[in-house]
Amino acid sequence: MFFWRIAFALVLLEIVVLAVVIGEIGFFAALGLWVLSAFIGSWLIQEQGFGTLRRAQASFEKNIFPAGEIFESFCIFAAGLLLIMPGFVSDVVAFALLVPSFRNLLRQRGGAAFGLHEENIRASDDGVIDGVYERVPERTEQISPKSPEN
Repeated sequence: MFFWRIAFALVLLEIVVLAVVIGEIGFFAALGLWVLSAFIGSWLIQEQGFGTLRRAQASFEKNIFPAGEIFESFCIFAAGLLLIMPGFVSDVVAFALLVPSFRNLLRQRGGAAFGLHEENIRASDDGVIDGVYERVPERTEQISPKSPEN
């Protein structure tokens, strides 16, 4: 029930803000601004998404768990979803999520709530490889080739 109240309030807020923006700058200017924000946002999402993917691959190559990159990719995904929704409030929140310093602030403030601490997510590189083995005794008998029997 709480989710539906929040969703309804956001839809009402989007409608009110859209009406105010149309009243201030006109319908076609507001429509152009909305389309322009969609194009710029989709370009930013693509660029930042590929950059985050490259950094995550580099972390995996160094045997480091890419928790920061996973958080950034979640923020970029959420920004993409918000840009799909029509309205200016969702676009402002989406563009805020696309600013790297804002994402770092979110990760610092919200990371503790989700247990994302650097010491918990870094892989230890102590040179120990875990595994299971079985000792096989050496064979000392000599194997001779069989003679052909006809």
